[in-house]
Amino acid sequence: MGDYKNGKRAEKIISLQNSDGTWGNMFHSLCPPNKRYPLTTEQALRRLKILGFTIKDAPIRKALSTT
Repeated sequence: MGDYKNGKRAEKIISLQNSDGTWGNMFHSLCPPNKRYPLTTEQALRRLKILGFTIKDAPIRKALSTT
């Protein structure tokens, strides 16, 4: 199994994270993506989890600190 946490997909998702820890103006995945916000926070967190990220990783901690 590869190191997906350091791959291009993870890099792209993390690069889209806003300074407040979110990935868009909406949390829920039923909100339609748009050019400004291609991912919802829910989608980003799910994808990062699939790539092997956990609560110990900075992007996840940053997202959870906004609640």
